[in-house]
Amino acid sequence: MPGSEPDHWSTPFMSFNPQARDHAALITSDAQAVHIARELANHFKTESAVRDRERRLPHAELELFSQSGLWGISVPKAFG
Repeated sequence: MPGSEPDHWSTPFMSFNPQARDHAALITSDAQAVHIARELANHFKTESAVRDRERRLPHAELELFSQSGLWGISVPKAFG
């Protein structure tokens, strides 16, 4: 069901209501960033085919990504 998060999500940012949060999660390590990215990818793929078929924009997914903290990470120039 759109808007509901699976019970298996263990990362801190998944236990919140995106509309109620005023700031994104803070990622403090490479391992945490990779973990969050994998969790988001697994979550996104569960609804992507239905969303595409129904021609819906990924508003909820963008909100989760925004709140995840991944927008705030930096990548050294040597890595792109």
